[in-house]
Amino acid sequence: MINSNEVKRLVLRFVRDVDRGDIVKAWNAGFKNNAPTKLNTLRPLIDRLNAWMGDFDDGDTLTFTYVPEVGVQVDVGSARKGVIKSDDFARALLAVWLGPKPPNGGLKKGLLGKH
Repeated sequence: MINSNEVKRLVLRFVRDVDRGDIVKAWNAGFKNNAPTKLNTLRPLIDRLNAWMGDFDDGDTLTFTYVPEVGVQVDVGSARKGVIKSDDFARALLAVWLGPKPPNGGLKKGLLGKH
């Protein structure tokens, strides 16, 4: 799934308020835990993603859409923050949730429809 070359979308709907600092820490930990061998190469792209993050309120959405040959489109609510053009980044981003060390096992199972 992570390595397939097809359109993928992940929509996160926040169920509580999360400040920018916490979301940046979560991204950094997620990439470190699930893409450690590529971390140095991905760092500028992770930093770009982090720069687009702000505070999130309960009910806000954060959407990632991977389009082959285009990249990962990042939308906060209905606003497009930008596109990160890297297949390695796309795979690492999905691995944050679907890789060997997701934020929690229940989330990974839910995303894979195995609840």
